[in-house]
Amino acid sequence: MPKWGSIAVGLLVFGLTLVLWSITGSFDRSGAPETDWFRHIILALSAGLSLLIIYLLIRFGTDKSGGNNSVSAVGEYLTKALDSTGDGFFILDPNMKFVAFSERLRVLADLPARLSAPGASMHDHLIYRAERGDYGDVDIDIKQLVANRLEFYRTLETDSVEERFGEQVFEVIRKRASDGSVIAIFHDITYRSEWEAEIKQSRDAVERERGRLRDAIEALEVGFAMYDSDECLVIHNQRYAQMYSAVSELLFPGRNYEEILREGCQRTNAHEKTGETIDEWVKERLLRLRARDQGAVHDVNGRWLMDNNYPLADGGVVTIRTDVTDLKLAETDLEEQTRMLHAVMGSMAQGIVAFSDDLKLQVWNDHFLEIRGYPKELARVGTDFEDFMKYDVEHHEFDKGSPEYDVSKQIARARLFEPHAFERQR
Repeated sequence: MPKWGSIAVGLLVFGLTLVLWSITGSFDRSGAPETDWFRHIILALSAGLSLLIIYLLIRFGTDKSGGNNSVSAVGEYLTKALDSTGDGFFILDPNMKFVAFSERLRVLADLPARLSAPGASMHDHLIYRAERGDYGDVDIDIKQLVANRLEFYRTLETDSVEERFGEQVFEVIRKRASDGSVIAIFHDITYRSEWEAEIKQSRDAVERERGRLRDAIEALEVGFAMYDSDECLVIHNQRYAQMYSAVSELLFPGRNYEEILREGCQRTNAHEKTGETIDEWVKERLLRLRARDQGAVHDVNGRWLMDNNYPLADGGVVTIRTDVTDLKLAETDLEEQTRMLHAVMGSMAQGIVAFSDDLKLQVWNDHFLEIRGYPKELARVGTDFEDFMKYDVEHHEFDKGSPEYDVSKQIARARLFEPHAFERQR
């Protein structure tokens, strides 16, 4: 009992005595000396009894260790509260001695009681666990490991670390108290750790597949690019960037196709070759992409590229750029040679015609049409020799009794590529 409580009890006893003294006085009105003497004796005894009660209560009723017991009680309550959370913990004083160590953590770490008791050394604790192999490689320098871990707790360079006890993984959160002691609280994150490991494995697998896809795209001899449903670039290969070198630095994921087109047109003045404005030039190529157009050929920096755009299920588009410059040049050369051949044949007075091995019309001059009386509509590359023969029969070019009147015989003779003559009837 506190000191002031003891004094109050003593005073209460003395007060009750005074009340008793007053009451006895009110009943005795004789004024006899014996009665007054008796009353004074009672008052003196009451005063002495009150002082004795006060002394005894202060001497034996007051718990001199009350403060310590209160602190111990609070510590016990704190320990029980932290244990009830299901997380282990320990508290180290500035000298790296344990002040408290939760039973749950001791059991999980499979430690002897002496190493987790209040006053036990963190140094001995670390040596025991290192020798047991809790920290991995058995060939490690135990002294250096213990020194490093003690320094780790003294400096608290990081607030949170992970530590493993058997199959369980814990996140250790460490804080320093105002008196220099260290509080370490352990949170079981075994399932979270397993989940994070699975996520990491999945991410690694995705990255491997992405790497393979990129390698495959880079191996293509054509320019490859993928745009999403918003017409923003997703991925492209180096060949595509080389084809559009004027805007290669703009080819990064998220860049809009229209922005790339417009910037490229402004840099190269490509619209001037087609006699269009920049807006017209950009609009036409946007329409090609949106229509998933295929087969268009255009000049890019002196190279002829064929565009082929393929739709994706999510609304995106894959665009393939094929360099057809050599084919285009060969086609141009062929057209030029054909033009020159027609010019030479047109200047000749004789009628000339040439059919392929399968008797398809290839070249001719106007004199041939005039001499044979064929209409110009019949003279098309690829027209079958049989069509010419049928025209002759229908227009009475041959006598009905002559071999030429039979179209099948005419075709058979033509396949022999032998010269022959016939008499015209018209």
